Amino acid sequence: LYSSVVAVSRGISPYDHAAVAQIQQTELGWDAAALGVPSLPFFYPPWYVLLSLPLVVLPFRTAAVAWFAINFLLLMAGCLLVLKALDWHPGRWLLPLLAGATLFAPTLGDLVVGQYGMPVFLGVCLVGSLCAKTRSGANGGAAGVLTGEGSSARWRPALAGLGLGLLTLKPQLGIGALLVACVWLVQRRRFWPLVWAVGLLLVLGAVSFRVSPHWPAEMITAQATYAAWAGVPFLIQGCDTCSTFAAIVESAGVSGPVAVLL
Repeated sequence: LYSSVVAVSRGISPYDHAAVAQIQQTELGWDAAALGVPSLPFFYPPWYVLLSLPLVVLPFRTAAVAWFAINFLLLMAGCLLVLKALDWHPGRWLLPLLAGATLFAPTLGDLVVGQYGMPVFLGVCLVGSLCAKTRSGANGGAAGVLTGEGSSARWRPALAGLGLGLLTLKPQLGIGALLVACVWLVQRRRFWPLVWAVGLLLVLGAVSFRVSPHWPAEMITAQATYAAWAGVPFLIQGCDTCSTFAAIVESAGVSGPVAVLL
């Protein structure tokens, strides 16, 4: 992500594998020979880079610490949204609960490895919390928070739309929740969150043409073009630092393809 942000700040497409590899090797200390691949490529929508551009003003190590802090705050915000959706008030157990959420092995792995999961997690929590049914303070009857009743509910469709937008930052991770949320909203004829989400993505998509005039095609073909350029397959696979069940069973001695299948 950082090398892609640096590339974009210099007018280079984040999907230009050779240019990004040059940044990683010469400026960030990537050892292509020892690691067996020339770089870590960027496959995600260009608005991920756009939203991360402030990181470019920081040196890499400082930016890594800032990224860790941002992800931790996103985790805490998501946990609080889940508690609100469940209408659960843990009281004095709040801090132990948040500590447990942080030390949960997949969560801790995501934070330490620095992957892209936490913004998507916050998106899921935003949508889940704001689509939950609450009590109406006016009449005590059950009402959806997205119906727009009362001045306090006017901003909630926009936040739900923001949550839907966050699910697109890592499409292969957020697509399931995104589809379920869209079907849920359509079935209940709650279209304003969808309107906000579409509007947000249209704006981000339009601005992304400043990042790269051909970003839709480049994003779709990024993995294949990387494999052709680097001369190595870059398929989804288990790894010994990933916080996945596949990584756990692989570290236990199960073969790679079977671990990924599991």
